[in-house]
Amino acid sequence: MLIAKLIPYLWKKGEPAITVLFLLVISDVPLPGPFSKLVSVGSYGIVALLILPHWRRLLYVASRDLLLWSLLGVALFSYFWSADPGATTASAKALVRSMVFGVYLATRYTPMEQMHLFAWMTGLGAILSAAIGAAIPSYGQAGGLWRGIYAHKQYLGRMMVVGAATQILTFISCRKYRWLNLMILVLALALILLSQSKTALVLYVFSISALPLYQMIRYYYKTQVVLYLLFLLVGGAIAVFVAGNWEMIVVDVLGKSPNFTGREEVWELAFDQSLQRPWLGYGYAGFWGSPEGDFVMRHTWAAEALARKNETGGFHAHNGFLDLFLWLGGVGLVLFVVHYITVLIRVIRLFRITKGVEYFWMLQIIALMLLYNTTEVVLILSQGHQLWLAYIAISFSSALQLERIRRSPPQPSASEPSALVSQTI
Repeated sequence: MLIAKLIPYLWKKGEPAITVLFLLVISDVPLPGPFSKLVSVGSYGIVALLILPHWRRLLYVASRDLLLWSLLGVALFSYFWSADPGATTASAKALVRSMVFGVYLATRYTPMEQMHLFAWMTGLGAILSAAIGAAIPSYGQAGGLWRGIYAHKQYLGRMMVVGAATQILTFISCRKYRWLNLMILVLALALILLSQSKTALVLYVFSISALPLYQMIRYYYKTQVVLYLLFLLVGGAIAVFVAGNWEMIVVDVLGKSPNFTGREEVWELAFDQSLQRPWLGYGYAGFWGSPEGDFVMRHTWAAEALARKNETGGFHAHNGFLDLFLWLGGVGLVLFVVHYITVLIRVIRLFRITKGVEYFWMLQIIALMLLYNTTEVVLILSQGHQLWLAYIAISFSSALQLERIRRSPPQPSASEPSALVSQTI
């Protein structure tokens, strides 16, 4: 009888820790061959165990955002017109797993708890990356540049940016572990500098500089309109400056060529090929295995890069929106853009109503999703990247929270994470 009660208790206490570890290793963390396969196969069982106790509630939460399910449905049905059905099938399974796990996050944890889970995940990633980079340079560094536990220096930089946005907001929302939040913030900056990821450095500054805006909007509600206008004016001034001094900024400051190190060439050729299937695309994850995708790779710098790595596939356009258009055509791209705007409006409404720091965190994650998909990897319909998982959870959580607010008066935003998260991990 005691054991029957003890097992559910231990599972309940250990569930957040399992969630954090799952988030940490789900993508961008290379593992030795046998372990990689074991984790990949075992991840489906872990997700099943996590959702099983909450399956009824999960079904209800999943019904709160049918538009995102529509996008998933187009991706799955694209098998029937995919230029590479094998790649579509293999990727679709992981995509469903990501979708279900994202819904689980929205079902099991409140928005505040989700923010703290990501704080623990990024903090653990930063500590392990620093330790591995220093202790095992052959693994944690590549060409003298730090990558930590991640597969590439850009991946390390990206997770440290997510960590910075999360740690700074966790610091002001929870008195507990503040020293740890500050330590991770400093460590994240150090790792970004060691990785020499210029994009991550710019976005790290962006994440930190957003904090004063949050404080002003939260405490001076009557001046919100003025602040929003000021923010737009400053943003417009910066955009004009960047547009007028683009070559100087890219070449002299960022140290990159004006064509984004060959990305522009890839974009032009890939877009030309996409016009052959403008409505439904080449199928989910199907373009780069098609003859058209092979043509783009053979006529750009991708051919040399792939030959050097002895690879024949796995390439992407370094732009999430273009890759989505290549996969699912105009139908898929429009569905995602409409969904993105819908989620953004929902989160803005929640933030204006509650002034909750967790909703400002959601806004930052949504902004990072947009920025990273513009010039970096594919994070839309990702097979398991943490930012995509966060986006899914934000989508369903925001719909759920707005529904609750309609049913009852808004409550003050919690300033502390739940005991389950703060005391267990």
